[in-house]
Amino acid sequence: MTVFAPVQPRALPPHASSKAKAAPYTVCTPPAAPRRRSRSSLPNALACAKLAASKSNLKATVVPLRQQSHGSKFPAPTRKVHLPRHLPRPAIPLVSTEALAAIDPALQSVPLAYVHQKLDALRSHLIAGASSVSPASTAPPHGLPTEVELIVHDVPFGFTPTHMFAVMNARRSKAALYPFHHLVFAAHCANMPAIPAASTSTSAPSSSGHTVVPVVPLVLPSPETFPLIRDFIYTKRTDRLLSSLFPLPTPPSSTASHFFTPPPSPSSSGSSSPSSPATPGATTDTLSRALASTFTLQGLFERARSVHGLWANAVALGIADDELWRVMATAWEVVVNSIAISTGQPVQVQRPGPSRRESMP
Repeated sequence: MTVFAPVQPRALPPHASSKAKAAPYTVCTPPAAPRRRSRSSLPNALACAKLAASKSNLKATVVPLRQQSHGSKFPAPTRKVHLPRHLPRPAIPLVSTEALAAIDPALQSVPLAYVHQKLDALRSHLIAGASSVSPASTAPPHGLPTEVELIVHDVPFGFTPTHMFAVMNARRSKAALYPFHHLVFAAHCANMPAIPAASTSTSAPSSSGHTVVPVVPLVLPSPETFPLIRDFIYTKRTDRLLSSLFPLPTPPSSTASHFFTPPPSPSSSGSSSPSSPATPGATTDTLSRALASTFTLQGLFERARSVHGLWANAVALGIADDELWRVMATAWEVVVNSIAISTGQPVQVQRPGPSRRESMP
């Protein structure tokens, strides 16, 4: 019997050596978005394999912030699947000031909440920087490169991405490259891998509009849902995250429309967004029924796979953002209810309390 239960992701490994032997690296086309009524579903197990490098071919693609894939296809289930009532929230440590000071010594004694507040004020510039770069060459180098040359398009001065994540699964069969700003991720992720410093000479664009940034290998339980994490860290849009998890044509009704309503302005760290998913059961039930009537059962299992992958990545990266965890709790409640409705066994999932936390084994 296949059991689909939350598996605590392992902590991120130390910085992977980019000098390890690898097969040719190629730049490939970003994967297509999943079809709503595909025949895909959950795999038989979601436990992440041991983090060991393989000798298979490595394919990579540079993915700007606004060109992201939010899912993938999985084989249809042939056995009974059990879904947990809720996704546990492990005890995640806060980001240390030492980690921020390693990026900028001036942040040694600066409270984390103040850093988040300043990043919120610069959000539009950071998003523009992460969205306005492209690879300078599509020629495939051999193995995973230690750095990548980028073409910079209309990026505000001082907001060019500092690094490039090479996100991959444990098999390391392929990687997707995502430009990012070191401080943005370091301020939100307690389990960041070792990241080489980006010198001013390599991170600043030249007169020709080119820049060179270091590549950071990042092994995650669910590489295909990393774009959701990256998008949320930059935008803090709970409505956008829910819309990506549940791509409905239109909000099901006025009672559920606030699920997909963006906040009027960036909120400071620690404050509640108007689009917070802490909503009455009647609203989650409305959204569950909308999903059940829109997707096939296999499509609903794919949605569950996306939510679970998002959760697994959040735990692996050590993200303690309350808004993100409320979205994941609500999304899981909605998708499990929708599966129950679709199978003719409607039951209300018990919503965990906001303070529920469980320790990692």
